[in-house]
Amino acid sequence: MSCIGVLYKSEKVSPQEPVDRLSTDLHINYWKLPRKCCGYNRFLDFGLFVNNANDINSLQFYLPFHIEKSNLTDLGNTMAKDNLLSVLFNEKYKIETFPDAPEYKHASSMSSENPKPDFWLYCLSNTDFDVEKLSKGTLIKVSIKTKPPEVKNKPREDEHESSYNLYIRFRIRNLLENQLGFLESVSNDFFQNAFSKTEMVNMYINSLEEFDENDYKTLVSDYSFVSFNKIHFFFVGSSKDERVLGMTNYTDCRLLDSTKWHPYIGDNNPNNRKCLAYHWKKDGPVESSNFFFRTVFSNANFWIILKYCLVIVVLGAISSYAASYIPIWNKQNATIEKTRTSNVIQEDNSKAIP
Repeated sequence: MSCIGVLYKSEKVSPQEPVDRLSTDLHINYWKLPRKCCGYNRFLDFGLFVNNANDINSLQFYLPFHIEKSNLTDLGNTMAKDNLLSVLFNEKYKIETFPDAPEYKHASSMSSENPKPDFWLYCLSNTDFDVEKLSKGTLIKVSIKTKPPEVKNKPREDEHESSYNLYIRFRIRNLLENQLGFLESVSNDFFQNAFSKTEMVNMYINSLEEFDENDYKTLVSDYSFVSFNKIHFFFVGSSKDERVLGMTNYTDCRLLDSTKWHPYIGDNNPNNRKCLAYHWKKDGPVESSNFFFRTVFSNANFWIILKYCLVIVVLGAISSYAASYIPIWNKQNATIEKTRTSNVIQEDNSKAIP
């Protein structure tokens, strides 16, 4: 099973102490876009909105498979450019930067009706990531090394004034095709198997019973699981090459504007395919959740196609041989029939002579 874990470490609380879980909003985007020649670019984006993050010094993300640190990249700086923050959150934001704290951007909603809360966008550097490979999976540790510039100078005893909302976002690149789901042939369709495959993804989040036992013990010995106010899960695929089938209980689906999204997607869409985003949403508070979907996607199997071609060639050769043999067979039959007729006539003539 694909069980993802989201955890944290607080300056105040140890994992063994009974305490309310950290309140967060989780955003997960699973991207699957065709490469230039063959195959697919698969990558996973994690975004975490942390409410009252003043006591948090690190966040942890557990994946049920192994990855390398070189496949991690920050998306904070990308989001702060080209108005991408507004594109991602469907709300107009004002971005403020601070020369003395370049890792932080302050985002405030410009909406006059029901504006979303302000937050600090924390841009991660390579040194903020640490990767630990466990028995079955990988633990990604994200360090929050500094406080926002307007927070760290306030008196610590005034917790209400010093509290702040934090947002981080990063990408895991070069996922393998079987790391998040299962691939199967298209059943009961011999011909379609040469050109399509089925992928099923059943993603669990903080479902304790789905963790590897040894990995779970390692996680809870040092960290605490977060709680979710909301979970947004997106599957984004090519409108030409991907179709979501069965269990289509997604909240909504929309076509992404390729011009607006290009800076965010980067070179992961070399064919400039139109992208469809399927959106699932869970409202909380929830401690755990899961999302399931099934897709049929274009996948040319050249070995099966070669077998089809060989079968066609063999059938063509048999047909050609049969077509060339039929006239000879007809000619032989005609000769036999002519000889038989001639013999019959001769017999009749011999009987007629007195």
